[in-house]
Amino acid sequence: MYKVSEDIPNIPRFKTKEEHEKFCRMLIENGAIPKNKLKDKMKYYGTCRNTDYAIWNESTQKFSYKRFKFDIPYIDSINHFEDDNGYDLFVPIKECD
Repeated sequence: MYKVSEDIPNIPRFKTKEEHEKFCRMLIENGAIPKNKLKDKMKYYGTCRNTDYAIWNESTQKFSYKRFKFDIPYIDSINHFEDDNGYDLFVPIKECD
């Protein structure tokens, strides 16, 4: 079971939908939270390239998180790992207070 973000494997590029679905099942079996279990406006601990914390937005079906570019903060959004769009994905493993 995933306990810290470093436990979560990097998400590879998938050649087929079946490969992606198999990888998603493996993540969920090891403690990743599936999209249908996420709660609106809840902060989650997990991992992606730029953060270990993100907030789920039910209406957009994306996570949001604060990111810094050239020391300027802004809010960025990212897909859940089940919604692979060819870019970085967030893998949540636990809710935060």
